Order: sequence, then C-alpha cells, then structure tokens
Amino acid sequence: MKSLFCNTVLDCNWLRETHLRGHFAPAFRSFVLKGNEDCPMVLELYGRKNATIHDNPVAVYRREMGELRKTTY
Repeated sequence: MKSLFCNTVLDCNWLRETHLRGHFAPAFRSFVLKGNEDCPMVLELYGRKNATIHDNPVAVYRREMGELRKTTY
C-alpha cells in the first residue's frame, strides 16, 4: 500500500476540504495518507508539522464499508 507524508498548509487544507469534509477532525499540521490519493484507506493526522515515527497521531481514519470513519487511538 502506498504511503504519503504531507506537512504543508496547502496539503492539510486540501485534506480538510476533500476527504475530511463533514468530519470533525482535530487540529493537525501533518498527515500520512495510505492508499490512493482519490480514495485513501487510512489517514493518520499528526499535531506536529515534522512528525516522526515516535509521534502518536491525534486521529486515525480508516475506510470501512466505503466511508472514512474515525477510529479510537
């Protein structure tokens, strides 16, 4: 599965306006998108702009039955 790390303001705004539209997402400054950009399987949101593998995400969304759903982390 393809993974993409993004941490620009433009990328975060794009994510809010597309895949997170209609979701209450906590504040985030970077994210990892897993899967296809048009239909991601997993979104991991991070509070730090330069998140590392040691950081815990502030929220995780997984595609279930065709829709992104926030999972408990």
